Amino acid sequence: MKPHGSWYIAWQDDLMTIDLEGSFNKEGVLQLQHDIRSEVLRKKMTEWARLEIFHVDTLATPDAVHAVEQFSPWYALNGCVAFGAVCNDSVQKTLLKKVYRDGVYIYNDTNVAVQSLQGIRHPRRYG
Repeated sequence: MKPHGSWYIAWQDDLMTIDLEGSFNKEGVLQLQHDIRSEVLRKKMTEWARLEIFHVDTLATPDAVHAVEQFSPWYALNGCVAFGAVCNDSVQKTLLKKVYRDGVYIYNDTNVAVQSLQGIRHPRRYG
């Protein structure tokens, strides 16, 4: 099946920002994970934070959510010390809390999220 969902990855010092839009299927999530892994390895990051920005229409199919859960340990094993997400609705917030439990900071404002996560050096556990 063709990957669904779109994303843009950018770095601001040690903060990886991932702009997410659309409905993601498993194939889209797997391609996104490949791109994230490639970016981290390319930059040779040893300690970094991640911010995912969810647009209003951004959701995932159940098998895509399962792929996210399976990939989750990779982040901590590869230097990600904090994870934040900017959500636009309660469905997104509920889904993130289900997948990551207490391992995610939830924000309503992108600027606040960036300021909070830039330069962070406090390790977080991923649920």
